[in-house]
Amino acid sequence: MVFHREAGFDEATFNGETGFDGATFNGEAGFVGATFQGWAQFERASFRDSAGFPWATFQDLAGFVGASFQEGAVFGGAAFHGDAKFDGATFQDGAVFDVVTFHGWARFDGVTFQDLAGFVGATFEDGCGSSAGTG
Repeated sequence: MVFHREAGFDEATFNGETGFDGATFNGEAGFVGATFQGWAQFERASFRDSAGFPWATFQDLAGFVGASFQEGAVFGGAAFHGDAKFDGATFQDGAVFDVVTFHGWARFDGVTFQDLAGFVGATFEDGCGSSAGTG
């Protein structure tokens, strides 16, 4: 799936599983205040312009495994109620996770932050890190 221009999903509600696996966003990707009621899958997605998920709500698993963020990525104020998986993701420009609440496990195994990454005021309720070697 390729979005050639801006993809605007601000304030959208996604019922059930949402699959953007392998999607390419050539323009800005906006998910400001969006609600994902089921799994939100963005594995191997490529964000070539800015990606905005501020104040988004993820009710279930949020998967950004292997995603590539080439411009700024903003998750500020988002709430992850299920696990959040960013394993192997690459952030080439700034990444903002300020005031994010991770209610589930937050995984950032092998993530590359090539510029500043902010987690000011972020809350990790179930933990953050690697689950490597834990079956």
